[in-house]
Amino acid sequence: MAAAKQSKSTTATVKRTVKRTKQQRSEEEVRLDAYIPHPDFASSYVGRKVWGVWDFELLSIARSEKENVLLMGETGSGKTMLGEAYAAKTRSLYYSLPCDVSIDPSALWGKIQPTDVPGKFIWQDGPVTQVVREGGVLNLSEINFMPPKISATLYPLLDHRRYIPLLGHKGEVVRAHENLLVIADMNPNYRGTLELNAAFKNRFRFKVPWGYDASVENSLVKFPTLRAVAGKLRDMVGIEIQTPVSTNMLMEFELNAMNGALGLDFAIGNFVAAFEGDEQKAVENIFNLNKKNLDRDLAFGLGQTAENDDDLEEAEFYFEEDV
Repeated sequence: MAAAKQSKSTTATVKRTVKRTKQQRSEEEVRLDAYIPHPDFASSYVGRKVWGVWDFELLSIARSEKENVLLMGETGSGKTMLGEAYAAKTRSLYYSLPCDVSIDPSALWGKIQPTDVPGKFIWQDGPVTQVVREGGVLNLSEINFMPPKISATLYPLLDHRRYIPLLGHKGEVVRAHENLLVIADMNPNYRGTLELNAAFKNRFRFKVPWGYDASVENSLVKFPTLRAVAGKLRDMVGIEIQTPVSTNMLMEFELNAMNGALGLDFAIGNFVAAFEGDEQKAVENIFNLNKKNLDRDLAFGLGQTAENDDDLEEAEFYFEEDV
């Protein structure tokens, strides 16, 4: 009789344990799902070819061959968007690590945390460790801002060893999931950045220049005059101005201009305000000289979007040296 009671008690304990384990697993799955980008990131993304290879195809090759990708280009050219869109397309976990001097290693790898039980503590993986364990896309954003003491801890993950050591968790070695893809991006000319040392840079088999792509901007920015103005301003970077002109800035300009409560004057003023004080006059002059054509672009945008520059009758672009 006692044996039977003990057997029932053991069975009940096992059932409670199994139930609790399933519940914990379900909660973990829900938590990890939050790291998968919404499908809209993939559907709205405009891809490009790199030396004849589509960007998503290149990432798939890198992932299957367990290689890393380094994107090098100006700010606002869509470097970070690539990894997020790819993760959305492949339904993968995604985490973008901002590489700046304020990085807290415990927030990346994980840390010991208290539980509801007094005196009991557990290890909680950080977001980087989670992606390494479970697989997905890990984006190291603006990697040339990363302090050397942090980048050195990534060496084993980025070479053939493919693991991270958790020194704060009894030295546990976390082997990278076979579906892990590591992408790093950097703006080589940005103020305050560090030059990547050879040992670190050589851990990226694919080194991809990622500038402002005309075909991408033609799809995302519908105002031909605005694209022409952007080209002129970019030619001035490093000579008359220092502030980069990103694709995002152009898209925001169009959104503001086409918003009936804001309009073209607001869009121009908001755009100019993004530049340093001593740069603003030159930028404002270029916009003022091209305001007539911007008005015409706006009319097309509010009514019928121009498919290409030829749809704008007698469109001409005036710049300061032309007058």
